[in-house]
Amino acid sequence: MTDVTFHAWGKTYDALLCAACEAMLGTMVENPAAIKPSAYRKIGVAGVNEERLLYSLLEEFLFQKDSQRLLLRLEEGGSVQKRGSLLYYEGTAAGELINTERHNIIAAAKSMTMNMFRIYRKEDSWHCTVVLS
Repeated sequence: MTDVTFHAWGKTYDALLCAACEAMLGTMVENPAAIKPSAYRKIGVAGVNEERLLYSLLEEFLFQKDSQRLLLRLEEGGSVQKRGSLLYYEGTAAGELINTERHNIIAAAKSMTMNMFRIYRKEDSWHCTVVLS
């Protein structure tokens, strides 16, 4: 796979997390909406700031895809909390095992790069740029 860059945004930071997970899934699967919620995973990640927390969350989704063969979508209702010097995200993801008869895999992202990875506020919304390889 050659590098793929995506941009995601949301009105709130929590909405950005969901949008970034959806955008990443959209770079890998032709029709993410076809993924059925038959497997559920508790997701818990941490980061020193909003950028590192998002990076950790996306890494977790790539790990689940590669190690468990799961295509996951972040469910709404997760929470971000500051504890000490770290931000924590806790929530649930739902999805299903990769089924090549049902899921047209268009790219096999294995990792992200910090090159061009950024998160920023613009007017009244949160935005991110992510590069997958």
